[in-house]
Amino acid sequence: MMMISESLIRLSAVALGILIVALAAFQLGSSHDNTPSLSLEIPEAPTADPEPLRAELKRCRLMATPNDACRRLWQEGRDQFLGQTAMTANTSQ
Repeated sequence: MMMISESLIRLSAVALGILIVALAAFQLGSSHDNTPSLSLEIPEAPTADPEPLRAELKRCRLMATPNDACRRLWQEGRDQFLGQTAMTANTSQ
């Protein structure tokens, strides 16, 4: 009697292991269709933004390597945030 229950427990464990592996393989096999594709396109700057500075800053934020125009825009945005005018920002440097 002890031998039968031990064999039954082992058989159940092996069957459960096989079932888990089969379900995992099925899940992995079906998930490759749902993966999103990577896009290297940079989205265009939104044109509906009423503030042109904000729209340009959004465009610059998406660039991999910002150019001099973006650096000037960031400076202008900092000055605007800090309440400095263009003249006071230039004289402090």
